[in-house]
This record gives sequence, structure tokens and C-alpha cells, in this order.
Amino acid sequence: MHVLTIGIDGGTFKTLQPMMDLGIMPRLKEAMARGTYALAESVIPTNSAAAWSSIMTGLNPGKHGIFYFNELERTEAGPKWGRIVNFSSIHGTTLWKILGDHGLRVCVVNVPITYPPEDVNGILISGLLAPSESSNYTYPSELRNDLVDYKIDINLMDEDRPSKEDWYKHILREVTEITKVRNRNVISLLKKEDWDFVMVVYRETDDVQHFLWHVISQGLSKSGETTYFPLVKEYFSLLDSSIGELLDRMGEETDTFIISDHGFDAMPTRIFDLDSWARSRELQFYRSGYAQIRITALGLIRKIISNQNFAEIVKFVSQERKVANTLEFGVVKNKDNLINWQRTLAFKFGDGLALKLESMDDARMYSIKQAIRKDLISMVDPGEKSKPITDVVERDLVYKGPFSSRAPDLVVIPSAKYKLSTIPGTKMFENSPKIELTGEHDRHGIFIALGPNIRRSGQIDNVSILDFFPTLLELFNIDLPSDLDGKVLQSILIQTGPKEPRRLAEYAPAMTAKSMTEFSRSEEEDLRERLSRLGYL
Repeated sequence: MHVLTIGIDGGTFKTLQPMMDLGIMPRLKEAMARGTYALAESVIPTNSAAAWSSIMTGLNPGKHGIFYFNELERTEAGPKWGRIVNFSSIHGTTLWKILGDHGLRVCVVNVPITYPPEDVNGILISGLLAPSESSNYTYPSELRNDLVDYKIDINLMDEDRPSKEDWYKHILREVTEITKVRNRNVISLLKKEDWDFVMVVYRETDDVQHFLWHVISQGLSKSGETTYFPLVKEYFSLLDSSIGELLDRMGEETDTFIISDHGFDAMPTRIFDLDSWARSRELQFYRSGYAQIRITALGLIRKIISNQNFAEIVKFVSQERKVANTLEFGVVKNKDNLINWQRTLAFKFGDGLALKLESMDDARMYSIKQAIRKDLISMVDPGEKSKPITDVVERDLVYKGPFSSRAPDLVVIPSAKYKLSTIPGTKMFENSPKIELTGEHDRHGIFIALGPNIRRSGQIDNVSILDFFPTLLELFNIDLPSDLDGKVLQSILIQTGPKEPRRLAEYAPAMTAKSMTEFSRSEEEDLRERLSRLGYL
């Protein structure tokens, strides 16, 4: 048996279905017609670090421990952001490790958060968060010497671009070249061995949609932008032919999954500030009036930078990055020093609210949480006459596992038009700052499955990105780890014989605390810059 998994980072039917309808992606359309497909619900928070970690381990963030691209710790003096995460930060056993331990040969390429590469029964090429092509980003290490013109990620640090227009062309040139080169190298690797499991992730779709979502949406709706839309269509056509190459190389007897870590939509136009809300409800307090003036000033500086004319940002990009990083990682700390933590009961923490209710009994704590939930859900933005929050969920209903304490007590889910503010000193409601990103993640990615052991069921419902891991192990007839959070999508699998009860097994984690790896100072700084440009920090 052979299984091919193709990852389309940020893949969404909002983009892919119209591209298929226009005849731009015939191979993807054919794949969908031959099997089963669904919207796949991602995890919270909906970012690539948390989501790909869940896909590769089959665990929710409360078990694998990855919530963001950098560590977030809750302290008595508020949130404290830490180092950039990497593969050694992930708890749990990876899918390819289990397959390898069962004697199956694996070829894993460009999955995010797989640096440093783990030892596998086969080969692994790390993806997003590998520091550079000069780092030891492959297993075995000598594999790096066999790759031709390989590039891990696009260059977001080009300081010579003079205009927004050239920046769009730069992105499209980069993603096109990277995709071509990656596919050439992957096809070369597939020719060298008859792999049992192959997984390749195309991460460039995430970059294209982050920076060019307005081009995609206007081009598809024929409501505006046309200058760059032909170039965008060329990229998606290339992506489709690259997928086709992999399908052809692996053959029709291969079971194939095409998945994404999350979906995409337009960047929210309004922001809602949880800390401002908490202060308005007397759940959070400044130390003094001077502190309030100071934190508001810091917020204004951050917003001025966010709203700078694009050409001016480019002109002073190096200096402003330093300022932005200072604000992002220093001012937030300064802001926390201006809060009266003895009086404060609630503060923004990650994607929700952290509550300081330890001294209260369970009944009182429950009533306060319910009051907060009711208040937030009923909130109306006076400027837009719309509700910013769709739901507020207790942490234990979202996360299970030893690292659930890294999550907020109340997970706050904004509506599509709103984003939770990360800028200190903002008002409760404001327009989103003008930034170069026009697309943002949403929770509904894609799931497509086809092959000789997959039913041709068309569209199905109730699929999570967590279901991929157990379903694939079921295909290989391998015992499932006892702590998995997803379910086997049994209805899509063709059963060829009597079904034996699936046993649960314990697997050793791929890495332990004693093998934790940290980036060097320069690597950390470069990664922070790259992640900031994508809006992840």
C-alpha cells in the first residue's frame, strides 16, 4: 500500500473551487470527483504552528503544547511572550514516526514546524521555521547536498523593492520559482525509491493569500483588480500541475489525501480590544492616570507605524522593523508593568481572556464567567451596529491535556469582520490599521481523499483536521495511539474484509525535554522578522 498526502497551506474552497470552475485547476477538480471531500475544521488558535502540529500528532494544542509561533506564559504580571517554537517544542509522536516504527519508508517534505528534523525511516526536509538553507534542515543531513537550488521559503526581507506593485510581482515570482524547484526535487526523490508514505506541503499558497487576497477575491468576482490576477491564476495553474505530477508519479493505486491546515478569508476591517473592554467593566485597572496616558501613547505609535504609506515603510524598513520589534516585544512588557495586577481580574491572553479568580469558590467563579460570556456576546459595535463576538467558550471545552493551562480561561471567538486587537492602548472598537496583508486565516480548510481504498462519496460533513491522522493509520492497519483527539473517518474507507476491533497503543514521543533545541540569537531575530511580516507576531 502507498499513501500520498499533499498539503496546501491555507487551502480554501473559497479560492480553489472558483479556480477549478474557471478551468485553472483541472487536476484538483478531477481528484475531487474521484473521491470524497469536505470542509475541514481547524483548531483554535487558527495558525499554522498550532494546526500543523495537530495534523502531524493527531492531538489538540492542549496535548502537543503548541498554541502560537512563540511561547506564551501566564504570569502574575500578565502574559509573557517567549522564544520561537520549533519541532523540539512539540509533545507527542508524529505520524511518520509511527509509520517508520512499523517498517514503512517515509518521504516528508516541507511540513511546517519540523525543524530540527527528527530521525525517520526515510527522509525528511524541514519546512517553515527552518532558519535557512545553510542550516541542518534535512534528515539525513547529507540529503541537503543532493537537493538542487532548493529554497525553504520566500524572501520577505527584500529591502530594495520600491513599490507595492513590485512587491506583488516579487511574491509571485518567488512562489512560482520555489514551487517549481521543490517539485523537481520531490520528483527526483520519488524516482529513487518506492516510498510507502509521501507527504509534501505547498506553503506558498498561504503567502499568496495573505498578501494578495484582495486581488484573488476581486478577480474571481470580476469586481475590480485585474492587473495581478492573471499572474495569480498562473500560480494556481502551476500548483495544479505540480499536484498532477505527484499524482501521476505515485500512480492510481495510491491512496491520496489533499489537506490544509486552515482556510482563508478577507482581513477583518474592525478590531475589538479585550483589555479596553475589561477596563470598561472594571475588571482591569491601570496603576495611575499617567500609566493610562503612557500606554495610549505607545498604542498610537504602533498604529502610526501600521498605517504608514507603503513606500515610506519600504524606505525605512530596517529601522522600522527594529522599532516594531521593540514595540511588539518590549512595549507589551512595559504595558504589563503599567497594570495594577492586584486589582485586575481579567486581561487579554492569546485568543481570549485570562481570569484571576483563584480565591473564589466554584459557584462564584462560574457565575462570573457566565456574566462575562453574556456581556461579550451581547456587545454591539456602535460604529457598525454589528456584534464583534460570536462565542465565548470555557477553556476545558476547547482543550484537553497537560498544556491546556497555556490557553486563556475563556476563548473568545470574533465574527468574520472583527479581529482581537494586539495593539496596546487602543479603543474598544476601531478600524483595522492599514497593513500590507489583505487575507487572514479562517477555521475551514479543505479535506480531499481518493484512491483504491477510498469511497467516492462526494461531499461529507463533520470533518476536523484532527481526523486525518487516525484515518491514515487505519488505512495502514496500524493501532491508534491512545491519546488521539480525532476520529477515523470510517465512512470514506472501503472495507475489504472482516473488521477487527482497533486496539489502542502507546508510542514514545519523537523528542523529549532533554533533546530540546533552541535557535541561535541571529536565527531567532531573523525568524521574528519573517513571522512579523506575515502577521504572526
